[in-house]
Amino acid sequence: MPQIVDLDSVLATLPVFVKAHGHGRVPVNCVIDNVHLGEAIADLRYEHRRKRLDPETRARLDAAGIAWSISAADRWTDGIVALTEFVAAHNHADVPSDYQTAHGFCLGQWLHRIKRKHRMGQLPELRTWILLDLGVDFAPKRDDRAGYLHALTKFVEHHGHTRVPAGYVTADGADLGRWLARQQDLYEAGLLRTQLVQPLIEAGMPWQTAFNSQWERGFAAFTAWVAEHGHAGPDRDAVVDGYAVGEWWRRQYKAWQSGKLHADRIHRLESLGASPTPENSSAARWRQSMLRLQDFIRATGHAQVPKTYRSADGYALGRWFQRQRRRYNDGLLSAERIADLEDVGVRLSLPARNGRPRKKVVAAMRRPATPQIRAA
Repeated sequence: MPQIVDLDSVLATLPVFVKAHGHGRVPVNCVIDNVHLGEAIADLRYEHRRKRLDPETRARLDAAGIAWSISAADRWTDGIVALTEFVAAHNHADVPSDYQTAHGFCLGQWLHRIKRKHRMGQLPELRTWILLDLGVDFAPKRDDRAGYLHALTKFVEHHGHTRVPAGYVTADGADLGRWLARQQDLYEAGLLRTQLVQPLIEAGMPWQTAFNSQWERGFAAFTAWVAEHGHAGPDRDAVVDGYAVGEWWRRQYKAWQSGKLHADRIHRLESLGASPTPENSSAARWRQSMLRLQDFIRATGHAQVPKTYRSADGYALGRWFQRQRRRYNDGLLSAERIADLEDVGVRLSLPARNGRPRKKVVAAMRRPATPQIRAA
């Protein structure tokens, strides 16, 4: 339990430390005459970093010889002391990344940096052994889904519901509350893996209706995209009425390829012309669109495709062409695709109006960013 130390005690004992050590970098475990000076100094440094110390208090501490910043060696000592206290209180060394001690030491971030140094081979062997002795696991952490699902099932059996408190930790140290909150956030954002949704529903999460309606919303947006553009392969950044249909299709495509998409959903996607084959990839769709564009150029003698134009097979070539121009102006079209369009005679910059460049072209010239090359 942190000791509450008044400022006068700090000002009385700090000079004793400075005189004995020749500096004011007080480690957090320092105790002088039963005054927990290290913890008090850590509290004061914390307040100082947040600019909450009044000028008079700071001046008195400066006069006493305080060091507002500490060396790497002192920070290592502070980290070990804080970690030792954490292990004593929790019986494990799996510190959450956002964990701070009572006096403001960011133990979770400190341990994360130490583990990164270990992975890079920059942590001295002695320090590695000290951490191992405290129970630190340097192996990469994996999401123990089976363990968490089992813990959730046990919680439901005991409590009769799935409303796990955010700070709930099981008897064997599983941070079930934090993990389940994370899955809820991912689910609401539409980013939770399909293979995890159903087991959570079976464990008692009330998501079934919402899960189906979420997929139906994506399918409705996908249907609208196909009707408008004439093909079933939206780009990753495609949006319909504010819905990220490109990301939705990407998730269905991956689930389909890996054999994890339900047969009924496969049938409905196939009815719109979708498929999980390489022919439906971004690169393949680009080649098909370029072939249609070349057919248009041969037939008309120019490369200015009207916005409403559809090719003979019903493909909305005009909308596709306008989209590529927008992506070019926004710096999102890859250098390879720019070259493909220019090779067939396309002028990506819009013509001047009354002798002045259009706004989008001016904006593009002001943003000479390297085009982002998206993987096919």
